[in-house]
Amino acid sequence: MISGRSARFLSLTTAGLFLAGCSTNSLVGPLPSVEGISGSIYGGQQPVSGATVQLYAVGTTGDGSAATGLLTSAVLTDGNGRFDITNRDTCPSASTLVYLTGTGGSPAPGVANAQIALMVALGPCGSLTPSTFINVNEVTTVAAVYALAPFMTSFSAIGSGTSDAAALASAFAFAGYFANSATGLSPGTNVPANYSVPVAQVYTLADVVGACVNSAGGVSGDGSPCGSLFALTKPTGGTTSTDTVGALLNLANNPTLNTAALYNLIPPTAPFIPTQPFVPPDFSLRLLATSLFTVSPSTVTFSPTPVNFTQPTQTITVTNGTSAGVNIGSASISGVNASDFALVPQPGSDCAITVPANTTCTYQVSFTPSAPGTRAAYFVLNNTSANPSIAVALAGSGAAGSAGPVTLTPSSLAFTLLGVPQALTFTNSGSTPLSINAIQLSSAAYLQTNNCGSSLPTMSSCIINVSVTAYSGSSAATLTVVDDAATGSQIANLTFANLNTAGFPSTVDFGGWAIGTLPSQILIIVGPGVSGSFNFTITGPNAADFSFGGSSSTTCAYNYRFNNRCNLGINYTPSTVGTSTAYVNIAGVGRFTLMGTADPAGVDFGLYQTVNPPTGYSAPITAVNLGSSPFGAPALASFDIQNTGTVSPLSLKAPVISGPNAAEFAATTPSCSSGCVPTITFTPSAAGTRSATLTYTDTANTVTRTLALSGIGTTPIPILSPTGPFYFSNVPVGTVSASQTVTVSAYQNHPVQASLAPINNGGPQPFIFTGPTFCSSTPCTLSVAYAPTSAPADNGANAYVVATDTVGLTFGRIQTYGQIAPLALVSYNPTALTFPAQALNTVSALQTVTFTNTGTTVLALTFSVTPYGNSPTPDYTLVNHCPASLAISASCTVDVRFAPVSTTGTLLTNLVINGTNVPLYLDLSGTAF
Repeated sequence: MISGRSARFLSLTTAGLFLAGCSTNSLVGPLPSVEGISGSIYGGQQPVSGATVQLYAVGTTGDGSAATGLLTSAVLTDGNGRFDITNRDTCPSASTLVYLTGTGGSPAPGVANAQIALMVALGPCGSLTPSTFINVNEVTTVAAVYALAPFMTSFSAIGSGTSDAAALASAFAFAGYFANSATGLSPGTNVPANYSVPVAQVYTLADVVGACVNSAGGVSGDGSPCGSLFALTKPTGGTTSTDTVGALLNLANNPTLNTAALYNLIPPTAPFIPTQPFVPPDFSLRLLATSLFTVSPSTVTFSPTPVNFTQPTQTITVTNGTSAGVNIGSASISGVNASDFALVPQPGSDCAITVPANTTCTYQVSFTPSAPGTRAAYFVLNNTSANPSIAVALAGSGAAGSAGPVTLTPSSLAFTLLGVPQALTFTNSGSTPLSINAIQLSSAAYLQTNNCGSSLPTMSSCIINVSVTAYSGSSAATLTVVDDAATGSQIANLTFANLNTAGFPSTVDFGGWAIGTLPSQILIIVGPGVSGSFNFTITGPNAADFSFGGSSSTTCAYNYRFNNRCNLGINYTPSTVGTSTAYVNIAGVGRFTLMGTADPAGVDFGLYQTVNPPTGYSAPITAVNLGSSPFGAPALASFDIQNTGTVSPLSLKAPVISGPNAAEFAATTPSCSSGCVPTITFTPSAAGTRSATLTYTDTANTVTRTLALSGIGTTPIPILSPTGPFYFSNVPVGTVSASQTVTVSAYQNHPVQASLAPINNGGPQPFIFTGPTFCSSTPCTLSVAYAPTSAPADNGANAYVVATDTVGLTFGRIQTYGQIAPLALVSYNPTALTFPAQALNTVSALQTVTFTNTGTTVLALTFSVTPYGNSPTPDYTLVNHCPASLAISASCTVDVRFAPVSTTGTLLTNLVINGTNVPLYLDLSGTAF
C-alpha cells in the first residue's frame, strides 16, 4: 500500500517530470570547499539575524534517514540576514543532493524566535559554484517541504534508500520548479514545458508560515501566531510540530487540515503576493498541466445581494478538447462559505460521468448569501485529465438589510378547519421600500396567497392569506417572509388541531363554459374512519351559480366496509360572462373553493385531464408533461377535449404544433363532435428538456386553446446480452466460481461503468467482477463470478449487474443468481470414546458411535483409525454399519472396540471420518496393561 505522502509524490513523478537541467560533476570522492557561496535568510521582507546556517547532505539509509551536516564550523547570519559558507563546506561527491537550512534567530531587533526553521533545496552539490547566491525564505521553504515531504521527517532528516534515490533527485527538481533559490520567489527555473506553477498557492502557504516566522515564537495552544500554526497543523493522532518546517510538513501530508483557520493567519499586509483571493479548497500543491480539458471562467463573481436573496445562476463551462473522453469523479462546492452557493441541475446540459472528446458541458451555480460581507467558496471538479482537480473561485457578497421597521401580525395562526383562510398583515413602517424575495411555507400541508408583490412601499401593508389543504403529517409549520429588512426575515408559526379530518381538493375549477350549458363535477370526499357523514352548504360571492346536482344533497354518508363512498355532485350554471367564485362548506371540517368562467353562448371547448385523481375531480389543463423517453422512442399521453359550448356538434381544425422542438411532438385529430380524447406522442431526438405548443382552433376560428408540451430526451439504455438472467450453481462456500461474461452495447459506443446492485433493497451480494468495471467504449465484455463466503438462508443469492452509460447517464441491468453447492455435514454422538483398562492382546466390549447426516446432500461416509501420540499401531477395531449412501437427516452407527497389542499405558488414536468437505476426527482413548 502506498502511503498518502508517497502517493502524492507519485502523482507528480508519473507525469514524466524528473530531474532536468542539473548535470553531475565528473569528479569522484570528496571535493574541495567551494569558494564564495553566500546568501541571506529572510522572514518575508525582514532579515533574520543570528540564525544558525547548516548545509546538509541527504541521508542514504532510507526515506527520512538522518542527513549529514557539511559545514566544518558554525555559521550565523549577520544583522542583515547575510551568511557566507566560503571554506566551511565539503561535498561528499558531485552528485550528492544537498539543502541548506536556517534555524532560530531574530526576525526583528530584540525579538528572538527559536521556532524559525527555513530551508532551500539546492540539488547536486557539484552544481554549486563560487558565484552561487542562496536566498532562503518562506517561499523556498514551502517549495522544499512540499517537494521533499515523501522523503523527510524533519529538516535534519531528509533521505532515501538506493531503490528510490532517483525519485528523491526528482523531488529536488520539483522544489526548483516551485521556487528560485537565487531570488527566493516563485516560480522557479526549468519548469517543464506545458506545465505551470500555481504561484498564488505557493505564496499563500508562504504567508501562512510567515506569520510565525516574523514573531517572537510560541508553543501550540498559546494563542501566538506560532502556537496557532502548530495547533492547526497537528494531524489527528499525529505529532504537534515545534518549528515552521515541521508545521509545513504536517500540512503537506494532510493538505485539508483547518484550511480556513490557517488562511486567516495571513497578516493584513502579506509579504508575498499574489495570494489566493479566498480560502482555497485545500493546501495541496502541484504543477498545473497545460491541457485541452479546461473549466472556465476561472472565477465566478455574483453581484452583491441582500442576505437570503438568491442571485440568478451563472454558468461554468467544461470543455474537453482532447482526443479521448475524460471522466468526472465529482463536482462539488467546498470552502468556507460553501453553503451559500449551490449547483442547480440542468438536465440535458449538465456534465455526465464522462465528457466525450471535443465536446462541452456545463454546470449552473446559484448564490444565496447567508450573512453580510464577502462570501467565497470554490467549485471543484475532480476528473481524469492531466489536471485531476480543477477549482473555480466563487465570490459574492451579502448586503445587510436596511429597510423597515417591518412587522408580521399576528405572530402565529391556529387552524381547526381545512381550506378556511386566516390573514396575516405584513407592514412596512419604514421610510424606504421593502424588497420581498419570497414567502415560504415549511410544510406542503399549508397554502398561502398574497397581494404583497416583490416590493412593499413605505408606510403600507399587504395581506397574506394562509389555509390548510387536505392534511397529513405534522401539524406544526412556519411561514417566512424573506426580505431586506434590517431585522432579517419575519416568521409566523402555524398549527392545525383537527388532524382527524377529510380529504378533498382545495379548489374545483370547472374551466370555461358558455352561458346556457350545465357542466357538473362529481367529487369523492374521503372521510375519517370507516363510516360517517357530512353536511354541505354553498356560500360565497357567486353562490347562485353553483348547486348540488344529481342524487346528491346537502348530506352525504359513507361506509367503506360496504364500498359506500361520499360522492358529491356539483353543478355550474353560468349566468354572466366572467369568473364565478363560491365555497363548499363542510360542517366541522372546512371548505373548498369553486371556480368557473362563463363564456358567451356559442362555440366553446376546453382541455381537461383524462385520468381522474382519487378525488374524482377532472381539472382543466394548460400543459402536458410527457416525462422522459430515450431518443427515437415514443412516449404517449392523452387528455380530454370537452364541448363546453352551446353549438353541437363541435368541429375542430387539425391541431397545429409549433415551438422550439415541434418536430418531436405529434397529436391525433379525432372526431370531437361532443368531446374526444386526443393522443400526444413525444419522440425526442436530443437530450434534455424539449418543448412545443399544441394549438386547437374550431373550424369557424371562434375559439383557440393551447397546451404547453414538454418532455425530456434521454440516451437509450445500454443493452446487456444475454438479455435474461444468468446463473451460477453448485459453488462451494469460500470459493470463487468460474466467470461468466456479459456483453454491453451503449448508444453511439458510449463508455459504461459496471456495478452490482441488490434486488429488493437487499444487502451486499456475493458476486464480484473478475475484470475491468469501466469500458472506455462499447461493445465491451464484463466478467462476473459468484463468491459466496457463507450460506444464505435459501442457499442462494441474486443481484443486478448494472451498466451505466457515463455520457447519457442511463443504465441497463440484468439479474444474476448464485446457488451454493450442497453442504456435506455430519454430526456424531458421542464426540469421543474412553475405554476401561484392558490387558494386552485382549478385546474390550464394544462402544457405539451414531452418525447423522445434517447437511444438504447425500453422504458416502468412510472410516479409518489413525494412531497418534504413543500408540505406534492401530489398537482399536471398527465395525461399520453405515450404508454406502447416507440420506439427508438419516443416521447410522459404527462399533468400536479397544484391542491393545503394542504396548502398555494410555493409548490415543483418531477415528477419521471422510465424506464431508474436510475430514473429521473423533478421539479414542484407552489404557493397556
